Amino acid sequence: MKHVNGTSQIILGDPGKFYGWPGLTCTPEGGLIAVVSGNRLGHVCPFGQTLLVRSGDRGKRWSRPQVIVNTPLDDRDPGILATRDGTLVVTWFTSLAYEHVDPRSELGPGFVRKWNRKVRSITDADKKRWLGNWSIRSTDGGHTWEDPVSTIVTAPAGGIELSDGRLLMIGNAVLDGNEVVAASESKDKGRNWSVISVLRVQKDPQKVYFCEPHLAETTQGRLVAHFRYDTWNNFDEDIAWQSESDDGGHTWAELHPTPIHGHPQHLLRLRNGWLLDTHGYRHVPFGQRACISRDGGQTWDVENELVIRDDGPQSDLGYPATAQLPDDSLYTVYYQSTRRNPLCTLMGTHWRLEE
Repeated sequence: MKHVNGTSQIILGDPGKFYGWPGLTCTPEGGLIAVVSGNRLGHVCPFGQTLLVRSGDRGKRWSRPQVIVNTPLDDRDPGILATRDGTLVVTWFTSLAYEHVDPRSELGPGFVRKWNRKVRSITDADKKRWLGNWSIRSTDGGHTWEDPVSTIVTAPAGGIELSDGRLLMIGNAVLDGNEVVAASESKDKGRNWSVISVLRVQKDPQKVYFCEPHLAETTQGRLVAHFRYDTWNNFDEDIAWQSESDDGGHTWAELHPTPIHGHPQHLLRLRNGWLLDTHGYRHVPFGQRACISRDGGQTWDVENELVIRDDGPQSDLGYPATAQLPDDSLYTVYYQSTRRNPLCTLMGTHWRLEE
């Protein structure tokens, strides 16, 4: 285990607001664009919006947040990718989980009234229209956005662009009334999505399910995907599971465990061909970690696991996403609270990988 040599900062953090589950991409021009579910009251609430921030100086300074998604429901888990031609594709899902939460248990009276007003304003028509998994596109650098389309699947970090130009996203979905893990592709840079495969996932009645996957394409064209193994918050068992595809995502190998502890995973192929897995670490000391594979995902160097942060005051953190900058340095975004602010903030770390 080794601590990275990096500089960390709070990107968005306001008293009374919660930020969570960010996504990150590096544009063809070398700029960073991050998205996050923000303007929230807590981990579960009806107020989530998708915010976008930019940096043109390797993450030293960030723009003011721009609201790019604000449906009547709770907008969560945004991911973003910049294609080789500069198209931006943002993915997210909407949730009604706040219906099962009593705000009186966590919020003051003023916030409870605000919560209740918001919930009363959401109609059945809103739920029918907006409950689902979505993406939007921008062809002008994020200044304007096209209408949302269904991605069918959902995953925190979104999809990736493959070497053949397709966009591919692995995520959880409901197909024919069944909860599944599926791969959804777009052949037109995010205008339309279609399911091309359903992964063979063994369900254990004593556990929950495999969820929140992400993937990378190796230099040989193999796809490697990592999955969170959800075990009712028994974080002693939160190892990443892996599957591979050698035909562009149409068929997948049976899932198998890796030695990596933490969740969920974000995968990135570095310019030297290595795979980088970044993940939240919900054990003491809480924080963000990373692990390297030098052989296309066949083995993972957990003995030399990299510690990006280990100063989290509590376990509600993580969901990192990493981008490689033109100078080969790395920038990782994630959410985490501070000792002064119990609500989670959007944070980032600029660091270098020592080869």
